[in-house]
Amino acid sequence: MNRQQRRALFAPCMVSALVLTPATAATAAGSGVPARAPAAACALVKGEPAADGKATFDLKLSGFQGGARVTITGPGLKTDARVASNGRYVDENVKHGDYTVKERNRNTPALRCTKVPAEADKPPAPKTADVTGATATQTTKTGKVPCIIFSPELPVKFVGTITAATAGDVKYRWTLSNGKVSGVLTLNFAQPGTKDVPVHEWTPTGLVKTGDQLSGWGQISIIGDETKSNRAEFSMTCVTPGQP
Repeated sequence: MNRQQRRALFAPCMVSALVLTPATAATAAGSGVPARAPAAACALVKGEPAADGKATFDLKLSGFQGGARVTITGPGLKTDARVASNGRYVDENVKHGDYTVKERNRNTPALRCTKVPAEADKPPAPKTADVTGATATQTTKTGKVPCIIFSPELPVKFVGTITAATAGDVKYRWTLSNGKVSGVLTLNFAQPGTKDVPVHEWTPTGLVKTGDQLSGWGQISIIGDETKSNRAEFSMTCVTPGQP
């Protein structure tokens, strides 16, 4: 056999050696291990919160053969579906619970879906009542009041009313003439109407003695609203008991 004949016989071998199958090419280009198709997976995940703030859940499938038909079984649900060409499928706003997915026309066991824990529904935020008015009154005797070290008319007591046109909560605070401001207080209205405000007290600084003159005021301010009550004013002079 001459040199030209040997070249003719060897050339087809060289060509066949250079033409690799896809699996061989993947092996050659990678780490030496043939590439594997992703494993089918199913998961129940958190969805976007609903308009009322409640949690929602989505069922997501991935890694299935493109176009495969599957049967999904879950809480009150058994449905047939077809996955997309990329092997994925999503069913939004499903109930929380246990789900399984079975690929039809294949002798494989049903796939159990993973799931996130259920969340307790958050209670709705309390509704704020529509306030239409507020009044303040002081119930302490004014003018001359008996006192030596203290007066039975002290501390000064304020009461009031708040009127609401709708049901809900009203948050308010007392502001006093001595610069003190109460904490945030809440009055609940089960229905529209007027409700009494609990007593709030004004206490003078230090001991009160005969001849002291005390005056001031208290006012209700509605939080989140511009509504304010009138200023309930008081004025008193401490006198010796029995003095007219």
